[in-house]
Amino acid sequence: MNVEQELHPPRQFLDSHRQAAAAGSSDFLTPGMRMIVASWMVEVAEEFRLQQETLHLAAGLLDRFLSSTQDVPRCVLQLLAVACLMLAAKDLERQDLLRMERIVLDVLEFRLSSPSSYTFLHLLAQACSQCVTPTLLSLAMYVTELAVLEYDMHQYTHSCRASAALLLAQLTVGAAQHLPHVAAVVAALGIPAEELSGCMACLLALQRAAYQHTLAAAAAAQGSGSGLSCEVGDLLAPLRTKYGHACWCDVSGVAPVAALPPAQVWAIY
Repeated sequence: MNVEQELHPPRQFLDSHRQAAAAGSSDFLTPGMRMIVASWMVEVAEEFRLQQETLHLAAGLLDRFLSSTQDVPRCVLQLLAVACLMLAAKDLERQDLLRMERIVLDVLEFRLSSPSSYTFLHLLAQACSQCVTPTLLSLAMYVTELAVLEYDMHQYTHSCRASAALLLAQLTVGAAQHLPHVAAVVAALGIPAEELSGCMACLLALQRAAYQHTLAAAAAAQGSGSGLSCEVGDLLAPLRTKYGHACWCDVSGVAPVAALPPAQVWAIY
């Protein structure tokens, strides 16, 4: 009982977040936001068949953390929930986790480090640092992350996805005079123009599907005419919400471009 009383979060602990936000300029967390992330934790626990005790421990860790600090940006709340689930699972389901880790390592032959779309995107952004704005980079990261969800995107390499995402973002929110420089940097990777153009078209279709969901608000977007392998409107909603925050420049609300240039354009650089 003493341990319970010692570790139990104080009542109305989110009030301290509101008070801290009032003293500064940051947003504060609300009970509604906590309910959303807690509901998501329930879904994750169900999906991965975690023990009931693991879910309850994870929720307790979340509340204890939120009651101990007021410096929690909204955009990292889901990441915090993931960390709490992982800690709870490691505490209560350690043997299951270790067994699955060994299976994964054996299948992958212990080769864990490999360049991702994120890796290439940041290398490209550094090479174009003079013309890549926070909004442009956020939009490129958004469409790159959308590609993670779509199975058909595996036909393109990570370097191609990152290049296509940066060019698509440049066409959408970038300054026109910077396009040649960005395209020239991308061309250094040696990706065929047709492949690059096809990847951009797929990313644009994903962005449009997510944007349709934004416009439809509560109604589920059907993704009609997108050519995707599934109806992705609802599945893209979490990413749309994540990149709708100010820390990501609200890029999920940016309207997609009407059309893409022909593939021959990228062959001249």
